[in-house]
Amino acid sequence: MENRFVRAEAELLSTNGSTCRDMANTISGFSNGADIKVCLTYSKAISGRIADNWQLVPSNKKRSVATGSGSSDDGSKKFKTFKLLSPRIKGHEEYTALFKQVDGATAAPGIKLSQSAGLHIRIGAKGLTSEDIVKFCQNFVKYEDAIDTLVPPSRRTGSAICDRLFGSNKLAVGSSASTNKQRHGAIAACANLESLINLINPEKGRNYKLYLRDLENAVHPTILFSQHSSTVNAKKIRLWTELCLAMVENSAKFRAPRALLQSRSVDEQFDALFQHVVKNEELHQFYVNRRAELSTKRKLPVANSGSRKAPFFNDRKIAAKKKSLSTTECGCCLEKFVKDEMVSCQEKGHLFCRMCIRKYVAEELYSNQSSKICCISTDGCKSAFNTRQLEHALPQKMNEKLREMQYVADMKKAGQVECNCPKCGSKGFLPKAEKTFSCPKVGCLHKSCRLCHEPGHEPLTCSEVEKQHETGARTNVEEAMSTARIKKCPYCTTQFIPEMGGGCNWVTCNNCWKNFCYVCVSKSCSGRCRRPADLTERAAVKTAGNSAVKRISHDVDEGFFDGMVEKLI
Repeated sequence: MENRFVRAEAELLSTNGSTCRDMANTISGFSNGADIKVCLTYSKAISGRIADNWQLVPSNKKRSVATGSGSSDDGSKKFKTFKLLSPRIKGHEEYTALFKQVDGATAAPGIKLSQSAGLHIRIGAKGLTSEDIVKFCQNFVKYEDAIDTLVPPSRRTGSAICDRLFGSNKLAVGSSASTNKQRHGAIAACANLESLINLINPEKGRNYKLYLRDLENAVHPTILFSQHSSTVNAKKIRLWTELCLAMVENSAKFRAPRALLQSRSVDEQFDALFQHVVKNEELHQFYVNRRAELSTKRKLPVANSGSRKAPFFNDRKIAAKKKSLSTTECGCCLEKFVKDEMVSCQEKGHLFCRMCIRKYVAEELYSNQSSKICCISTDGCKSAFNTRQLEHALPQKMNEKLREMQYVADMKKAGQVECNCPKCGSKGFLPKAEKTFSCPKVGCLHKSCRLCHEPGHEPLTCSEVEKQHETGARTNVEEAMSTARIKKCPYCTTQFIPEMGGGCNWVTCNNCWKNFCYVCVSKSCSGRCRRPADLTERAAVKTAGNSAVKRISHDVDEGFFDGMVEKLI
């Protein structure tokens, strides 16, 4: 969040009308003297330089201007409606500050929070490419029905209040008869940012759940979320802001999403939203409980142009919905959760919350190295869990780890042996009767012995083949003994290897044609090197070989170097 510009906006109402300065002073007086700057136009407030202070903007709509004389220029004009814009939100402390400002303002006499405007979250889009915004819009339209369940019924598509305040982006991209695949393709087909904005927000001057027209601001392009209801609850403000921010940043970070299957229910969409896009456990748990809380509230009438008042849903349907979303006690932590969000075993139907299931599976996979996941009821039930419910309850990486370990366990039951390629580390399986393992990775395909991990050597046994590290050790000894035989001409430093077979110690250099004693490598030995040259050479070579053996003997099996130096001389 530190690197992306985030601001929150709330609308305040003045019962009898107030000037901008009086309104700012009142809010400051009831919120620990916060510095609130007055900005006469909303466009200037959102497009100007980001400041560290709050901004108060009056509404110039006719119905929002209080009666009386005065002008906005001299500050004497009175207004009924104001927008309070927060400074840049950086962390939890700023959420608390926002709560204090709005809560302090509503505590003042004659000021209240507008319930119709709602809480607006504005996120900076600087640094996002057109491709990033396309992926984000695909995710938002894809999961709009699931996002609707996170807010009160009055803020959802189809309600009379919602249709009056803001439009649906899903219906803007395609009609109610359009498929998810068609909407997904229409967004992907946008050639530039302008065509994308016109698709997501087709009507200029109309607000939408996701408002993108401020992306055209070259200085501070922003994305506006307008759907959340008005609130002074600091936790709700924080979590909704983090949800919006996670959707923007993770959509840009991950690969392009696929179109949603038409058969997916809203509950399945909700699970997919948090599993594949949001990826935040705190947000997931909060909105699971929030959905359960909202489901018990009576739904508002939907918009209906053919009648003055749309009818409520049938009472039996409401009762059935409440029953399906009734809370049940978890068999592990004994907390109550929505039944549809829990995991049950297949035989006796024991129910457990997702958090307990995740902790249990994590312990089995990572601590006990076991893929056997069964019921954790205290009555001794060892039934397996519902596969689909378990998959939805676990994070993606844990699901992949579980599937991998279960696959390994199944292969071992079938008599297969797990093998690792010594070259690239890829894993595979081989029947116990076979010894040569072929790496399954394309581009490697290395063949090795599964017993000694050396290159494939059938029909020879492992004991008949010199191991790779032993070959390297023997090579080191040979190189050390060869280096000990190298001599240099004392005149031109040309290197040469004399033959070990006796003869005269006085030699002639093949490069400079000068004479010297190669035993002591001196221009004139004065008779000091009377020993035969071959004995001197053998002693030097043997000493070098023994030194090399002593240095690397710990890397090979005991007895490997026995007699090797004498054989190589």
